Amino acid sequence: MPTVCLISKKRNTQCCGNQLISTKNGCCNEITPFNKTISACEKNQIVPRFHDFCNGILYDKGKQICCDESELYNKSSFDRHFRCCGESLFDNRREQCCKLAGITEVQSSNGHCCGTGVYNSSSQICCCNNVYDSSNGTIQCCGNGSYDKRQQTCCHGKVHNIKHVNDPKCCGKDVYSTTSHLCCSGD
Repeated sequence: MPTVCLISKKRNTQCCGNQLISTKNGCCNEITPFNKTISACEKNQIVPRFHDFCNGILYDKGKQICCDESELYNKSSFDRHFRCCGESLFDNRREQCCKLAGITEVQSSNGHCCGTGVYNSSSQICCCNNVYDSSNGTIQCCGNGSYDKRQQTCCHGKVHNIKHVNDPKCCGKDVYSTTSHLCCSGD
């Protein structure tokens, strides 16, 4: 017959499996007690304090860093600027991590992320994770792409040529000339 842990009315005890233990100790995987001063519970296993598992390998978190639960890198206590980007390690003083749909890429920090790449915001724009030359601000985003606002307009995600349209305006997803037509309720 299994032993049952009865909850004590004392505030300094807790149940761990079928044992009553001190709250100064920990309980790993709900059944195994451990001494918190020298051990920790990581991934339901008791390990030395400040240790963990990376791809099944026990490592010291003070000396190593685990990226994406699969790649282990050595570090010193002075490497506080190193971060993980997927499985890669990067220095956040010189690099950045760009992410898109589960894909990560380490890129130079002298730009902004656009998808998994970077762009220069003073001369480029990012539209739906694609980079376009901004042509001094004349290129704008529209739907899944871009358009040149000198010759085109964007109506609800659809690009229209306006080169031969007088005073163009949007009417729903279409464009019309306000000098010759009216827009009523999107038509």
